[in-house]
Amino acid sequence: MKYFDLSNKVAVVTGGGRGIGKAMARALSEAGAKVAIVGRTSNILEETAVELSEETNGKVLPFAYDVTKEESIKEFVTDIHEKLGSITILINNAGKTVRKSIEELEPSEWDDVMETNVKSVYMMTRAVLHDLKEQQGSRIINIASMASEVGLPFSTPYGPSKAAVAQLSKQLAQELSPLGITVNAISPGFIKTPFNEKALENPILLNKIKNSNPMHRIGQLDELIPAVLYLASPYSSYTTGQNLIIDGGTTSHAF
Repeated sequence: MKYFDLSNKVAVVTGGGRGIGKAMARALSEAGAKVAIVGRTSNILEETAVELSEETNGKVLPFAYDVTKEESIKEFVTDIHEKLGSITILINNAGKTVRKSIEELEPSEWDDVMETNVKSVYMMTRAVLHDLKEQQGSRIINIASMASEVGLPFSTPYGPSKAAVAQLSKQLAQELSPLGITVNAISPGFIKTPFNEKALENPILLNKIKNSNPMHRIGQLDELIPAVLYLASPYSSYTTGQNLIIDGGTTSHAF
């Protein structure tokens, strides 16, 4: 039995050009879905779409749109309908942070993080809801963070924004699950990606991260992506309103 068969599904991954978003797009395509990767940087999206389409022998298309702007999102929905069809799976992954103390953080920077991390989830969900209601087995997966559970220094807007994503997922689950749409969040801990590989070459930072969890190591993409496939698959039909924390136990201990 092929548990994670997503043939004939259309999946959207915001922030899908690199890092965790790219890995999710690859896995969804391997599982048979047609995948739209959405973001602001067209050249990265185009390169990723070509790479993943060739790797998976699937259909991965780039869509350069701003998921925080209503008009841009409307244009995206029209575009994806023409190129891939109606949306079945929405993965809200677009995110950013600003590493500053609260004294240094400008109000505009706070607003920018909140807009990208939280408002985009609301905006995208609202925009594609008609599609999701019309399809059977529709799924919304919101990428939060272990920072939704614990405080991280010099990331003042990031943790609150991801806590909002986790809570919004519960709220939406109550509202949308009766319509046949499951809504869940995934909160990754420290996961190694090509995007953060350079930073992890710093031995002080690396040891600090390793010592933050009882497994004393950093997570790998292969330990995260199967959770995404499960939540996107028909076999997660009784799972909704959850925040799945994949962090090696970082948030489970005090010392």
